[in-house]
Order: sequence, then structure tokens, then C-alpha cells
Amino acid sequence: MTSFSSLLPQSIVQSVISNHLKAGAVLRIFCDFTTPPKHKFVMVASVTPLQVFIINSEIHPYIRNNPDLLADQVDIPQADHSFLSHDSILNCIQAHQAFNISHLQQALLSDFSQIYKGNLRPYVLRNVIDVIEKSVNLPPITKKQIITAIKADNEL
Repeated sequence: MTSFSSLLPQSIVQSVISNHLKAGAVLRIFCDFTTPPKHKFVMVASVTPLQVFIINSEIHPYIRNNPDLLADQVDIPQADHSFLSHDSILNCIQAHQAFNISHLQQALLSDFSQIYKGNLRPYVLRNVIDVIEKSVNLPPITKKQIITAIKADNEL
């Protein structure tokens, strides 16, 4: 079956991908760094460098029992994010750099609707920024990269 992107000029396709692949975008991609490896929802934290935060359906008991880790969790209400099937949690403890930008762009080209799910609402992104600013788990350079990217890509 021919993909929709193959019917459009390459410049238009690249523009669409660039407009959607930004901080705050939610993707569903295979994560080989999780245990077990599986498809997960992730939020793009920054594009340069490409970093993502994992979206979980619940908070792990270990995180729930550790105040410094629990402080780095952000609620994502399903009611405001139709691509989610239930309320979810953005885990901001670690920004994962497990993906190659060109591979991700290629995956979006071949299967955009299965990978790109939407964007987090501005109020959630402001909560993410607040959590990152206070985080004791993220290195200062990572915090700066992500906060700068979220603000720039979402006009916050």
C-alpha cells in the first residue's frame, strides 16, 4: 500500500514533519530501553538534541515511595488529550536519548498516523517546565535544553 507521504512533494512532507516533530509532541514508538522493550507513548522533550520523556499509565511503587522521584512526575489528563485512553503520567526523571533523529523522521514519513499522536496542552507543558526547574534528578544542561525547547516550540 502506498503511503500518503509518497503522493506529496518531498518539501511539503518535510515541512509537515518539522512542524509536528517538536518539544511537547507525543509519539508512540518502540522503546528498546524499557523493561520489557515495547511500544510506548513518549513526549519529545527537545529535538536538538533529540530527547524524550516516557509516558506511563501509572506511577511505579518505587517512584511513589521516593519523594525526589515522585516530584518529577506530571499528570496528563485524558480528558484534554484525546489520543490517550486513560489519565497518564509523564516521567521527567530521565530524558532518554535513545533515538536517532533521521530514523525517527523516516519512521514518521512511512507511518505518520501510527506514530504521531498529538501535543500536550500548554498548561501541562507549563507544569512540565515547573517540574524540570525544580528537579534534582536532571543535569542542569539537560534542564536548560528542554525548558528552552518547550518554550520556543510552543510559544510559552
